[in-house]
Amino acid sequence: MDRDLVERARSGDQEAFADLVLQASDTLFGIARRIVRDPGLAEDVLQNALVTIWRKLPHLREPERFDAWAYRIVVNACYEDATRNRRWASNVRFISVDRAAEADEFRSISDRDELEQAFRRSYDSEGWRRTTFRVGVPDLLSGLAAEGLNLFIATNKPEPVTRKILRELDIAGLFQEVACRGTQSSKAQLLTALLERRGLNPAECLMVGDTKEDSDAAAAAGIACKIVNPDFSEEVTL
Repeated sequence: MDRDLVERARSGDQEAFADLVLQASDTLFGIARRIVRDPGLAEDVLQNALVTIWRKLPHLREPERFDAWAYRIVVNACYEDATRNRRWASNVRFISVDRAAEADEFRSISDRDELEQAFRRSYDSEGWRRTTFRVGVPDLLSGLAAEGLNLFIATNKPEPVTRKILRELDIAGLFQEVACRGTQSSKAQLLTALLERRGLNPAECLMVGDTKEDSDAAAAAGIACKIVNPDFSEEVTL
């Protein structure tokens, strides 16, 4: 981890913290997902943990230990959430952690909003360039398009950033339409609007996603859905 970046974030630089999040989010999300065994829940827990990390960061004495310190906060956040939510606590996988770093009792909504805005600014300007393909995905998409299947994208990302990513990865031409969250308040509404706009029969469509939000949105829109782990290594049942 970049010590200078940690130092700047520790001093209250939200843009620096957003860059830290971009660098560490995949690893921290992987940790949360291993524990809670649900991509959607892992995202929720990670968001709470990131607020805790931001609020505690000024007290981090050794910036070079940021990774290990953040790891402990995420693990503790997973266990604390399991304690509050008995419905999935039995699925939690316990891993070793130093319990010295406890999560804050209260999380600031203003902190969360400010950090989300900083993250989005950083992602929209440069962070999107870190988007890469998973193994086998380019060939899969090209093969499906070659077979005459109509491919669409439904995403929460802003449209300008989404189109930049597609152009950078050289796959923009594979999709009939790119639908991004705008006036729609949920991904379910986004999917429903796409179906109506294109005159698509939900029974003939398949959505592939990686979060519980994707699964819920597909169900609400009447679309069959396959949820895969973020590393695309296995199918997940939600």
